[in-house]
Amino acid sequence: MNIYKDINDDDMDKHESYPEIKIIYDTRDMIQKIIKLFELKKYENIYEDIAEKYKLMLKEIERLKSNKRSLQDNDDDSYKSKYRKLQSDIANENLEEENKKLKFQLKDCNKQLNKYLNINQQLQQELEECKDSLLKKPQPLHEEIVSQSRQDDFDMNYEYEDDLTNT
Repeated sequence: MNIYKDINDDDMDKHESYPEIKIIYDTRDMIQKIIKLFELKKYENIYEDIAEKYKLMLKEIERLKSNKRSLQDNDDDSYKSKYRKLQSDIANENLEEENKKLKFQLKDCNKQLNKYLNINQQLQQELEECKDSLLKKPQPLHEEIVSQSRQDDFDMNYEYEDDLTNT
């Protein structure tokens, strides 16, 4: 923005005797310096704004890094808790399956136990009946057993004698 560009330094040297030209030259020089100062001030303000924005950006970056670290820690904790919960759920499922198997085995054992208890009761009843019958008729049964025993002895002796004669 050079208003006085038609006046240059050569003209000034030639016209030193004219104070108006010197005033114009000085004014022009002052205006240029003022413009440069304003431009520098403007740039200085711009640099200050940029520096402030840069500082704010650095603070924001640090804040974001801190948030990222805390989020990672939280995520790690979250993942760990989710992993533990998953393990717990799997263990619970395994326990439930094992519990079902054991309940089924228990039912099967109860059925077999009931079956054997029924057989035991039947045998107990038969034993009681046998005891009752033995108590009612002890003589004939005793004689029958003795006579059967004698008959068995006789048969064995006969077979033994028969074996001896055949040899």
